[in-house]
Amino acid sequence: GLAATPTTDSGFPLYVLHESTDTVTVLVEATPELDTTSGASGSTVTISLSIEEAGFEIDDDAVIGVRFGETLGTDLTASTGNTWTVTAPAGTGTVPVDVSFKLSGRVEGTAPWFTNRSRAADAFSYVGGGVGIKRATFDPAGGICGVNSGVWTVEFHGTYPLPTPSECRRDGHALLGWTSDPKPAGTGQLLSAVVNRPRIMTAVWGILPPAPARVDVFANFLCNQCTAAIVLWPASSEPSDTAVVSIGNVERTCVASGSLFALRWCWVTGLASRSTHVASVAWRNTNGVGPSANTSFGLR
Repeated sequence: GLAATPTTDSGFPLYVLHESTDTVTVLVEATPELDTTSGASGSTVTISLSIEEAGFEIDDDAVIGVRFGETLGTDLTASTGNTWTVTAPAGTGTVPVDVSFKLSGRVEGTAPWFTNRSRAADAFSYVGGGVGIKRATFDPAGGICGVNSGVWTVEFHGTYPLPTPSECRRDGHALLGWTSDPKPAGTGQLLSAVVNRPRIMTAVWGILPPAPARVDVFANFLCNQCTAAIVLWPASSEPSDTAVVSIGNVERTCVASGSLFALRWCWVTGLASRSTHVASVAWRNTNGVGPSANTSFGLR
């Protein structure tokens, strides 16, 4: 028959019992090791698993649970070289770590796989931050978020709001979101609201169109108290870009618009006569509105 009996606090070997000869043979014993022996609640802990007996294999599904004292860790993830990472649950003090595992193999008279549990020789010590503290690291990837131009780390309970496009800037770019994968498959996988677990988050930026080379205004033609003007600027090299025309930082709708040779033009009305105005033109693409080119003009 088979039996799993702890002979020490750190071992749960699987035995084969030979009833006819009244002897016991150790069939297999897995040994978990705690590579991270201390950290705060919510920190990432690395464990490894090794076996000495032949005939059994360790795959990515071998570790099926990690308990810190009486509490199960979360976000169990297979890594490389028979190692796994797990998020430490809330806790204090020093607690034992028990690893539940499943080994695959076949020995005559046994099932093709079995599950078992072993205790790591080292215990886990909770340090700093207290119960429920999580840490997230942010990389602005060439941008600036608030006062942070380089990598920074925050501690939080529950969830933490991600820096927004209004808080972050990078010349010629717009913040699209944040990712824990340096090479996301698409913007649909980006995070923009909150982070709820310990992670390394990297900013993802989209390129904005450059400012037009120049802006000109044609005004004061055949009028006494003039309230309209024609704004002109060079056409974009990207056909999909759309123009944003503003007067005095207020976006305007063109009463009429069109193209003239390599120029675009927009007729704007409703302006104050006998005043000086600033005309601005910028290009908009799928990532946002780029920088503007500006010029001032006066109406009589």
